[in-house]
Amino acid sequence: MSVVYSGAGLNQPVTTTIDANGQVWVANSGNSSVTILAQTGTPAPISPLTGNGLSAPSSIAIDTSGNAWVTNKAGNSLSAFSGSGAALSGSPFSGGGLNSPSALAIDPAGNLWITNPSNSSLSEFNRSGASLGQTSGLAGPASIAIHPN
Repeated sequence: MSVVYSGAGLNQPVTTTIDANGQVWVANSGNSSVTILAQTGTPAPISPLTGNGLSAPSSIAIDTSGNAWVTNKAGNSLSAFSGSGAALSGSPFSGGGLNSPSALAIDPAGNLWITNPSNSSLSEFNRSGASLGQTSGLAGPASIAIHPN
């Protein structure tokens, strides 16, 4: 079965994730926004999200607190939003080797792992947005997955 959604700020959507309420969060690279859709496909009242450093978002993930974390490929940064769409304190976050960040995953401890294909590295940030360091020497990492245990 195929379902097609349009409008609601969708513009070159590149990735999606689903929160605990079943809402679909979509990173829109074309207009530097995030669209939030209810399970029915209708836009959430707060959608689309803009600002907060969004710049060609390339990946999105939801942490255990319901916060949405978004990598900004053009901005070399990381934006964070509460489940209600408000920017988290200190967001957007930068540094830590972020360089055209693409993929994002959150480990069981709540740390964020971000691939940086442009400088062949992997960045780690804690749940407060502070950099925990960078691993280099990778060959253009494009995606990431974390084992739940």
